[in-house]
Amino acid sequence: MDFIYEKDIIPATRAEIYALTQALSPEFFTSDFPDSLHRDMLLQRAFYSRRGGKILACIVYTGMEGGAYINMMLTAPGHSGAGAGSALMAEFVGHIEAEYGLRSIALDTFSPETHPNYAPTVAFYLKHGFTVRRTYPELWGPGTVTLRMEKAW
Repeated sequence: MDFIYEKDIIPATRAEIYALTQALSPEFFTSDFPDSLHRDMLLQRAFYSRRGGKILACIVYTGMEGGAYINMMLTAPGHSGAGAGSALMAEFVGHIEAEYGLRSIALDTFSPETHPNYAPTVAFYLKHGFTVRRTYPELWGPGTVTLRMEKAW
């Protein structure tokens, strides 16, 4: 498995990440998320793992409040639970510290309270040292709860 960093996400990578977000919608992403992310990637960075010419897991991120902010993390269909996400997260933590001197990461995700299919996602982040710092009711739509999760070291 190779880990790749793209400061300026190249069109082929953008297209591959876009296709993965479409494949994982509507289970994990809102219907407008793939198109939004496709545009956002013009101004963000990507860190991903690749094996056999395909992305296994991917983080799209930017900076926010003096740390890294994960806009989106995914594991390609068929690779969930096989360690690709954990390997990527471990490499990403080292990458942002070595590349930028940053020692914190934040992200927002749906709460399992309103989106039960996000229970494994929240468990993943907790396993990797993230804690819930804030909750935002209805940030991403009526009846939803969004969690702000952070990790600092």
